[in-house]
Amino acid sequence: NNIGALSATKDLSMNAMMAFENRFNLKALNSYHFGFITPFSFGGVGGLTINRFGDKYYNETQVGMGYSHQISLVSVGAKVNYYQVAVNDQIGFTQSTRSTFLVELGGLAKLSEKWSVGIYGYNFTQSKLKAAEGEDRIPVILKAGVSYKPYEKLFLSLETEKD
Repeated sequence: NNIGALSATKDLSMNAMMAFENRFNLKALNSYHFGFITPFSFGGVGGLTINRFGDKYYNETQVGMGYSHQISLVSVGAKVNYYQVAVNDQIGFTQSTRSTFLVELGGLAKLSEKWSVGIYGYNFTQSKLKAAEGEDRIPVILKAGVSYKPYEKLFLSLETEKD
């Protein structure tokens, strides 16, 4: 999830990904993900992501655009997301839709071929979903991690998260 690590990838050709997750065979817990990255001629890598969680009664949708650039051993990046939550009644009419923009920041330092250190922050703007009844906080999530690759087929990582 670290936008800063995007430009640290060795293969900087155009790439796309799609993923689907179904937990416990419940439609309400379905997740859909789409991503696309491309290198820019002026340097750095840009990306677009689309994520959706939920079903027709409750769902969260997030669309984001990000940019990452590598300077020496350090790769840094930022991403702006449009985040929306929709709650519908039993027959599918929208009861409530709330949305906001939020920002992600990240960085990755490749200390050697074997060691890397990364930091990542989600919702640095401390954005909230506002409604007539009040507002709901979107969590600010901070992560830090370290990875070690002693052999080509072995990758060890450790991550901590503060919500």
